[in-house]
Amino acid sequence: MPVTQEQADAAPRGRDTCYRCFRPQALCWCQALSPIEPHTQIVIVQHPREQFHPLNTARIVELSLPNSTVIRSGFQNIEKDLLDLQLPKNTALLYPSPDAIDLESIAAEKRPEAIVVVDGTWHQAKTLVRDLPGLQRYQKVRFTPQSPSEYRIRKEPQPDYLSTIESIALALDALKEAPAVSSSLRKSFRHMVDLNLAARKRPVGGRTEEPRRKVRGKVRGHRYPHQLLHSKEDTVALYVEGAGHTSQRKAKAYRIQESEPLLFLARRGQEQCSILLQTGTVPSQRLLQQLQLEATQQEREGVTLESGLTALRRFLGDSPTVAWNASTQRILENLGLSLPQHLELKGAYCDYQRFQALRESREPQQKWGSLSSIASNLSEKAPSSKSRGRAHQRLLDTQNIYFWLKNQFDADPNPFFE
Repeated sequence: MPVTQEQADAAPRGRDTCYRCFRPQALCWCQALSPIEPHTQIVIVQHPREQFHPLNTARIVELSLPNSTVIRSGFQNIEKDLLDLQLPKNTALLYPSPDAIDLESIAAEKRPEAIVVVDGTWHQAKTLVRDLPGLQRYQKVRFTPQSPSEYRIRKEPQPDYLSTIESIALALDALKEAPAVSSSLRKSFRHMVDLNLAARKRPVGGRTEEPRRKVRGKVRGHRYPHQLLHSKEDTVALYVEGAGHTSQRKAKAYRIQESEPLLFLARRGQEQCSILLQTGTVPSQRLLQQLQLEATQQEREGVTLESGLTALRRFLGDSPTVAWNASTQRILENLGLSLPQHLELKGAYCDYQRFQALRESREPQQKWGSLSSIASNLSEKAPSSKSRGRAHQRLLDTQNIYFWLKNQFDADPNPFFE
């Protein structure tokens, strides 16, 4: 039976939406836009998981700067989309790596004509730069923030970490663009932030009340892991690399549907065991490049899963084991290889740092960084294995962090116990 006009009018309706900024009409920030075109072309490479975040700022940049472009693709298409843009030869990548050049120090005649900006959380941005070789061809540039982020509706890992739109505004200022350009971006950004903050207040008895926030309880000391009583020479560091299958894109986001083991790595002192496995599907070219493997190497040298597990069991024997996080232990135990004397280093490292903060009456950090960043900051440096690929480097980083924790325990074991 067809629906009558009266029935259609009486049906409940959702929130009215602005289909320019894709926000509810009550939170639409389009009226604050002041489009203006800078000399510098802006290209934003957006992480797939950031595309549908309601508070993403790339859309403001796209609508404010007519010569800007936002690449919204899965990982497999981003580099092709970048090449299709045919950017100038002196294009730069805005990314604060150690080899980045400060924009303020670039002479006027050498300033980049286009800037590529990665958009997402800081972890997602790092993943984009790490996993997309096409981004490595650009000279990296950076700036030095003079004030904390104004992104009060979305938490940044550090006070001097800025949102995408704030970073672009500062970069354009450093390139001596007209002040009206960055002013336009900041005006729209602040308007969006103010709208969302106002919407978060709830009416309570004729007045407004700020939304409740979770309050973290006081961090207590943790009992230090008994696995650190074992000898360094007997303990084996483990790492498992998986070969992912890409599913059909859901909601235009790149997702991993499942993963199967591709590489088993184990290291005891200077002795190392490396086992390449045969998988049901061919690993992606990107993964092969990261692992420094040839496309035919798996077929030539790979062994069956059963043979690989047998070889790994033989190498481990009865030794205690360590891995950076729980995934390695979970994968191996799901395959039938039990690890009764296993230590997850990530939890142990964070517990140790929290306990040290309590001893020194400091507020403990909420985040400690990735495996590679933590390992690179420790005094006991493991030898670099970049020439052998990502998996071997992660194994050495794991062993490096274990040695560091073991040395802390050996030097002062008593305070680590409650």
